[in-house]
Amino acid sequence: MSSLEYSIDALNVKSAFYRAETMVYVEGDDDVLFWETVLSRTTDIQFEIECVGGSSEIDKHIDQIESGELRALVARDSDLLPFISKPSSSPQILYTFGYSIENTLYTVETIYPLAKSWCKSPKVTNDECQTWLNEFSNKFMPLVHLDIANALGDAGVNTIGDNCTKFMTSQSSATPCPAKITRHVEATKIQLDEKFIAEASSALGVDANRIISFIRGHFLQSAVIKFLVNKANSYGKKVTISADSLYAAALANFGNTFVPTHPHYNHYATSSINAITAL
Repeated sequence: MSSLEYSIDALNVKSAFYRAETMVYVEGDDDVLFWETVLSRTTDIQFEIECVGGSSEIDKHIDQIESGELRALVARDSDLLPFISKPSSSPQILYTFGYSIENTLYTVETIYPLAKSWCKSPKVTNDECQTWLNEFSNKFMPLVHLDIANALGDAGVNTIGDNCTKFMTSQSSATPCPAKITRHVEATKIQLDEKFIAEASSALGVDANRIISFIRGHFLQSAVIKFLVNKANSYGKKVTISADSLYAAALANFGNTFVPTHPHYNHYATSSINAITAL
């Protein structure tokens, strides 16, 4: 039975059933362990996390919290909400640092140890991984700007998608192809209002870290898989990496790297503390 089938009164006592201080509702199964790591590292509260099955369902819980009916926490992907002025103002709603959990999972802090592991070599460097990530971010900057412009204008245009393959130099390559990207940018721009394109470019800017934070999470994940496979191949290792295996490995590494020096730590720590205080 979905949690949405419970009455508000039942939802408000649900945490007691788990002997927890609060319920934390998340969008999907992949979110559960991510937010468990985040909250366990940034708060001392006893919580129970439950998946509700998608953003439309999680937004119903947000409405219930904002109306004062529901005493709980919600943890949600930011998507492009920061640019279209629709995030909830309630401190009980926690948002990812960037577009989704993948944008926090696949930073160089995680990609670097994963590359060493799959290459089975200590010779892989942090700089190599950071250089690739920066290049990837810079090459796809125009498409991320258009993705935001599409959201601002609610135009429903296919801007970037969830897989990077068609934009790379080959099916298996981890290198973006400038010509393919340019062709797609030109074809997409004519479908969008120039006012929103300018507004999106101004809002996001050109900083590589900002770009990589708001590129679609699954798009980024598909590129990280290509990078790790190609890097392993360069060391003579033939590996196959699925989205599920990458997620599992990244989450395990995230548990080790999500400390105060992680670039997104302060965002989550501040949000978590504010959320607990508001309960």
